[in-house]
Amino acid sequence: MAIVSSQEAIVIGAGLAGLSAAIYLQEAGIRPTVLERNDFLGGRTSSWDEDGMLVESGYHRYLGFYSEMPKLFKKAGLALDDVVKWEDQVEIRVPNGPHGEFGASLIHKPVKTIRQAITENEVLTLEDKASLTAFVAKGLKDYVAQPEYLDSQTVQQYAEKSGVTKQAIDRLLVSATEGLFFLTPRVYSAFAFFSLIAPYWKKLPLFRIGAFAGGMSQVMADPLAEFVRSGLGEVHTGKSVSKIIKTGDGYKVETETGEIYEAPIVVLAASLFPAQEIIRQSFDDDWFRPMLELKTVSSVSFQIELSEPSLPIDRTTFGPMTAMGSFAEQSRTTFNELPGRLSIILTPPDRFIYMDADDIMQSVYAEAKTLGMELEGKVVRYRKIVIPHDFYLMAPGAEKLRPAAKTPLPGLFLAGDYTHQKYLTTMEGAVYSGRLAAELAQDFVKAKMELF
Repeated sequence: MAIVSSQEAIVIGAGLAGLSAAIYLQEAGIRPTVLERNDFLGGRTSSWDEDGMLVESGYHRYLGFYSEMPKLFKKAGLALDDVVKWEDQVEIRVPNGPHGEFGASLIHKPVKTIRQAITENEVLTLEDKASLTAFVAKGLKDYVAQPEYLDSQTVQQYAEKSGVTKQAIDRLLVSATEGLFFLTPRVYSAFAFFSLIAPYWKKLPLFRIGAFAGGMSQVMADPLAEFVRSGLGEVHTGKSVSKIIKTGDGYKVETETGEIYEAPIVVLAASLFPAQEIIRQSFDDDWFRPMLELKTVSSVSFQIELSEPSLPIDRTTFGPMTAMGSFAEQSRTTFNELPGRLSIILTPPDRFIYMDADDIMQSVYAEAKTLGMELEGKVVRYRKIVIPHDFYLMAPGAEKLRPAAKTPLPGLFLAGDYTHQKYLTTMEGAVYSGRLAAELAQDFVKAKMELF
């Protein structure tokens, strides 16, 4: 085994958490080396060529009230409008039923956003909306006053106890849970649900929704990595880390091919499952036990190139009570070089993980018809994309298992949206966790310097 590089910090994983950590380490004058196991960058927010078709790790959306992501983009010289194309509306399509549009920006679509929030439409009645308003108000209160109780309840249990109508649960809460995190309301923790609302409550006027202006690796991860390379750091792909070895004054990070990287600081920024595997191979410390008990959930997306657009507008669309939990036409946003491009999040994912892509296509044809979409005769090609262990299972009781960024091992820090921080399983949470790990590493360096 040969020592390939001796750096001041090693970052394991080049997703948003790892790239964020590297940029903030670099800003602090700490030279980072980033090791990514894939041949492309971005981790769970990435895009790549899959047998001749550009695909993505499930379609993602940027929210206008994010604060950590725009700060990171600015540091790397990225203009937000070059990364994101704004949509500012969503749609719910009830199978064999009504369709409803909803404005999603008080600033950019104020009339539609306010009107759809306070008036009855075909998807949600005034009674439905009133029950949801009471549910959200109660949930935000319990998020502060009774977080442990909230984490003992599923969204379904808490909604029913709060008097949410069945139609509001079926049409809105199912959309929000299955369409975003592939979990039925009967499984999804109520605490996790309100954790996606509470940190941003005061920023709701800034809410808006944006699609990526291209493949996420190309418009976001690659430029972030290039910024690291242009400064103090290095970013390497195809480097799968197998083990972290504690030494007297730091760490050796060993790859599966036998390369060794040395540094006094390591930021483990891989997603949860590979991070758990590395921890199991590297350390026997009770502190990591709760983290190792965190379960994961997989995701399955189905991505289709079409001869024409599947829908008249590119926007986030939900298909509650169908296999098409959420989907979006993307030929005017992310894949604007194509005449038609549809990305679908399939739910429940376990049903589709081992299903043949041709069989999935037949299922999608049938499901799409119930949602008012005719795809037959328009499909050019398609790909099934499975992300095993996509993120942690946000079921009741998971909150207490999330680890802090600072471990008991000096110089070893965790970064990832599964770590214990306020932004939970989001891109914003990943970026924030990377910044937090870098700040802890900077404190560690300062403390060591004060000893000499």
